[in-house]
Amino acid sequence: MRSRSNFQFWQPSVSPQASGAGFAPKATGQIPPKSKGGPGPASRRKLPFPPKRKQFGRKKVDFKNALFKVLRKIDPNGTISSKAMTVLNDMVCDLLDRLCKEAESIRERNGKTTLKTRDIQTAARILLPGQLFTHAFYEGHRCLSKLLEYDRRAREQAAA
Repeated sequence: MRSRSNFQFWQPSVSPQASGAGFAPKATGQIPPKSKGGPGPASRRKLPFPPKRKQFGRKKVDFKNALFKVLRKIDPNGTISSKAMTVLNDMVCDLLDRLCKEAESIRERNGKTTLKTRDIQTAARILLPGQLFTHAFYEGHRCLSKLLEYDRRAREQAAA
């Protein structure tokens, strides 16, 4: 590796004024004066600090598309305002957040490290009142059965 003292910068053999090129930069190392306003990159002011890097945080959970699909199944001609959709989305996010916290506390009380379906089912039983839990459990079980059936058929077709 070269030491700094031995390293030499490239210097042009002929100065720009001697070659007749009036547009070439000076080889003296001086910075040209800044222009006074006007469009272009020369008029842009340098910041005294580097610009902040874009923060990559968590992606915000959004159920608006799923809620809209449910609305279409219930009433194909039905509409919903954006404010009402935001309220519904916030309600679903809040319920999901409370469900996750409750399931996590149940897992900790049991002294386990893995969150199981039984923990989530118990959390739903605690948070959702009466018939709402029964319907939610039934729909979840039905969707899971459909998914498992779909996976089984896909594996059979791949094997054949």
